[in-house]
Amino acid sequence: MDYRPNVYASIFITLPIAALVLVLRLLARRTTTAGYGIDDWLAVVAYTGALGYSIVGLIFAADYGLGRPLKDGPANLTEDERLERSYLLLWLGSLTYTIGLAGAKFAILTFYWRLFKYSNSRIPIQIVMVLCGCWFVARMLLLTLQCIPTQAYWDVARRDLDCHVKTATYFYSTVLTHAILDIVILVLPLLEVFKMHLPLGQKIAVMALFGFGAVVCVLTILVIRLSFLFDGKSREVALEMGVHIALAAAECNLTNISVSLPMLRPVFRKIIPGSFLASHGSKRAAIDEAIAPSYGLKNSRGTKISQQNGSSSICEFVMNDDVPAGYDIEASRAGWSYGTEITISSPWRDQTPPPTVNEGLDGIQIQEETTVHVEHLG
Repeated sequence: MDYRPNVYASIFITLPIAALVLVLRLLARRTTTAGYGIDDWLAVVAYTGALGYSIVGLIFAADYGLGRPLKDGPANLTEDERLERSYLLLWLGSLTYTIGLAGAKFAILTFYWRLFKYSNSRIPIQIVMVLCGCWFVARMLLLTLQCIPTQAYWDVARRDLDCHVKTATYFYSTVLTHAILDIVILVLPLLEVFKMHLPLGQKIAVMALFGFGAVVCVLTILVIRLSFLFDGKSREVALEMGVHIALAAAECNLTNISVSLPMLRPVFRKIIPGSFLASHGSKRAAIDEAIAPSYGLKNSRGTKISQQNGSSSICEFVMNDDVPAGYDIEASRAGWSYGTEITISSPWRDQTPPPTVNEGLDGIQIQEETTVHVEHLG
């Protein structure tokens, strides 16, 4: 029996995709006026953890018998030495796995915090952030203190005496809470997007960008199932952990993909121009969504009164990649005493027209005039 092909396939397929998505995310963010944010750096931390977990899995599979019976392990080691190497690599894998998943959770939550600036979702986001912090601290404490001293975890002679938390209990308790948090994080943005007044195709596309995390939730459930079946007293640790590590590596790498995928809409718009991802047709609606609830906008053609529904910040996410190159849009900035301000400025705002542009004309010439009246309605 040999589960190494499962481990290799899981890592060599998902890890490069996660790296590509992260690079595209950073490139897409670099093109915006906002630049990089804390969510981008947390995404880098998350990928670092996923990379570390994949490296541990590859070393375990290539050199120390992961996915194979204990008797088929490295010939230069005794069975006790093989078992010690297995437990040491499991401990390192748990450490990098925790860093990768925690970084991903905080990256997506800080992105939500920036995106839903005036939404009712901000309180749930704060609560989930605190819960994720508690999960991270609890998992790290269990990892380092389940055996005292910590090195007793991989010391076969001391393991039964100095380890007081069963490995299966550790996996089950921390992975189950991790799965619940993932489901909550998955649902948070979908509710906000569902409330937006967007064309159906565009709404589905945006929800799909956020909803990729559902695949991760499925993998997490499979990892929980394997945690139930794990026998912490068995000496066949390397064999039993073969499929477990293959699924966990895929979960960790796909989590990184789901974290960065919502940031790639500008990339998709360039690859698939004119698709249902475009928001030209609904741009006026998106802007109207962002205007304060108590204001109306009047121009020479009529009056538009919009209602604030908490989507003012996400409108920037929906429309910012459709603005002509050189323009700056600042959406959802609390510049007024009520609601939201949108500022659109021309790339030629700092340039002086050539003196010959109005030769032969006297006085002040106005080529185009737009009047916008802002009034308080109640």
